[in-house]
Amino acid sequence: MNGVVWWFATPYYAVTDDHGDFQLTDVPPGEYQIAAGTKAGKWHARNPLFDVASQKMTKRLFFGEPITDSKKVEVKASAKATVNFQLSAQ
Repeated sequence: MNGVVWWFATPYYAVTDDHGDFQLTDVPPGEYQIAAGTKAGKWHARNPLFDVASQKMTKRLFFGEPITDSKKVEVKASAKATVNFQLSAQ
């Protein structure tokens, strides 16, 4: 089993919907650095191993490095701000 844990020291975060869209609400006016990330799109390694519970050979999958990007955005009072990210494994 693989897992990804992201921890942020901010109340402003979002998970994208099925279309990759997200929305942050009630953000005070100001200039911010916004970051987006995803687990790697490609497997880094597939190591064979013996699964004791099933008594069968299987493969343990490992992700590559996470893909991240960040951009500056200015939030103005009573206005919407839009930031677009294109995250893809290369």
